[in-house]
Amino acid sequence: MVNYFNPLPIKYLKKRFDPLFKIVRSRQSGCFIGLPESAKGGYFKFILENEDVLSSFLGKQKDKHKILYFDPIPFINSNPYHWLFQLSIKLEILDKEYKHTQTEDPVIILTNIQKYLIDLSKKNSHLCLILSKPKVWENLPEEVGYCLKAVWDVKRQPPKNPCSFVFFLHSISPSIDEIPDFFNPILLGLNENNIYFPVLDKEETLYTIDRFLSFNGLKLDRKYKRLIFECSGGYYPLITNTIKVCAALNKKTVINKRFIKALFNNKVILKDLQRLWDSLSIDQKLELQLSAKGVNSKSIYESTLIKLGLLSKSGEIKSIWLKSFVSEKRYKIDELKVIIQEKKYLKGKEYILFQLFKKNMNITISRDEIADLLWGKDVQVKYSDWAIDKIISRIRKKMKQNYSNYSIITIKDKGYVMV
Repeated sequence: MVNYFNPLPIKYLKKRFDPLFKIVRSRQSGCFIGLPESAKGGYFKFILENEDVLSSFLGKQKDKHKILYFDPIPFINSNPYHWLFQLSIKLEILDKEYKHTQTEDPVIILTNIQKYLIDLSKKNSHLCLILSKPKVWENLPEEVGYCLKAVWDVKRQPPKNPCSFVFFLHSISPSIDEIPDFFNPILLGLNENNIYFPVLDKEETLYTIDRFLSFNGLKLDRKYKRLIFECSGGYYPLITNTIKVCAALNKKTVINKRFIKALFNNKVILKDLQRLWDSLSIDQKLELQLSAKGVNSKSIYESTLIKLGLLSKSGEIKSIWLKSFVSEKRYKIDELKVIIQEKKYLKGKEYILFQLFKKNMNITISRDEIADLLWGKDVQVKYSDWAIDKIISRIRKKMKQNYSNYSIITIKDKGYVMV
């Protein structure tokens, strides 16, 4: 009999979380990016709470790394320094039964935390803070931000980097604009490592189905299990809610297009799909619409959706239901037509740079900003004035032929502006 204690078999957890623990072991910061309610937080907390599982990721370095996971929800409407107090308790700087009179001066608490981190550094040890739901952190009092920045500043202390941050993002297209200003200057470290948490594959989905049925005392015919994967595409909320719907069905139900359509129109299923849709940016929604229409764009947005498992490597939508949902949407269809036209003529980095100009009409874009967009973290190695001039020249030529309403003007010693 299968033991369903683990949310996923260890081999699958290793495949998903090894990249994350690699940056923890190297004392770097980064972003762990997945869809909302994709269970990444639950899987990760399971790893932290089980010593044997955690040891399989950290090995002999286990005692050198302290990993703390923080969900910001408990800090809403609380004392602005409540997070700081909780961090102190988890680090055993404060006793769990602390009195408010002992902590009325948060500066003292913060100073003690900084000293703790410096001592960690001297012992060649390391603290990694995992922060989920950054949009919620953003809405907490600014004092929380000051505390985070003060902890981050200890990174600069010798002899070893004692502290790093990893954000669990619900955005599937992280960028400087989408991570709150609240976390500056932490942003500089976060953009170095983007790790993606894809939806479940077929084997993981089948295990999740059997585990859910076992824990809830439900039974489900084998034919429904295959259907659940094909319809959900491995998206966790769709999997669990579809099990509940299917478990109530008659075993003799014939699986055909009419049945799938009826199941698709279930209110719970539609709510899950809407929640997934709402989590996407306009560009990602349009990318899914392109895919539903059979257009393979090869854009950065398509690449991100493939990394998250919503699209196959060939650019097709994996989930039957998501494809149906997207096909029924008429979300800014005029923009979709414009994008199809733009992607027809502008290739790769030309299209990406063109979008930057369009989003910043009449605003000067510096060569450094262009270089950061084109080469990212490799900008110092790959920077080339000639390459920037060349791509601007190609865009201008194609704009003259196809987009006469736009013009890119050179601003001497400052950059370029689209008008």
